[in-house]
Amino acid sequence: IYIISKVKSGNIELISDFSFDQQIELILFLCFFASFAVKVPMFPFHTWLPDAHVQAPTSGSVILAGVLLKLGAYGFIRFVIPVVPMGAQSLDVFFITLSLIAIVYVGLVAIAQNDMKKLIAYSSISHMGFVTLGFFVIFQLFDNTQSGSDMIISLSGSMYQIISHGFVSAALFMCVGSIYD
Repeated sequence: IYIISKVKSGNIELISDFSFDQQIELILFLCFFASFAVKVPMFPFHTWLPDAHVQAPTSGSVILAGVLLKLGAYGFIRFVIPVVPMGAQSLDVFFITLSLIAIVYVGLVAIAQNDMKKLIAYSSISHMGFVTLGFFVIFQLFDNTQSGSDMIISLSGSMYQIISHGFVSAALFMCVGSIYD
């Protein structure tokens, strides 16, 4: 509501072109981050995912892993990077660190699991850590003089990971579901 009231439009292109004050952009980034980090799931906001997969039927796990987790990543690509890039850039090192923790630590937690659904869930968190790493490392690679299209093109690695994770994790949950049955 705040963004639309300031820009006087809900058009994402107009919102992306609008220049917010740096403090406001940081606050907007934190608000976007709070919602999308839970959905990705990004470390340390990931604790709901393993329990959700264990409790869900196989079809629910397939949809959750294959589609719904990707909505958080889409939110980062569609809203955070184009709308509040300076807010994301101001905290990029912190979120790169969180992504690296997710990749390594949560990957090790996945190895220690006895339940196959939990193992896949924790590995999904680790894999999505690569996606979020790609979102935030871009601010370390590119300076403000480059165009937005250059930044979007460089997100292709994250996009490939999002797509491949959608197929692979859904297939793994289908395999585990058939083993359970």
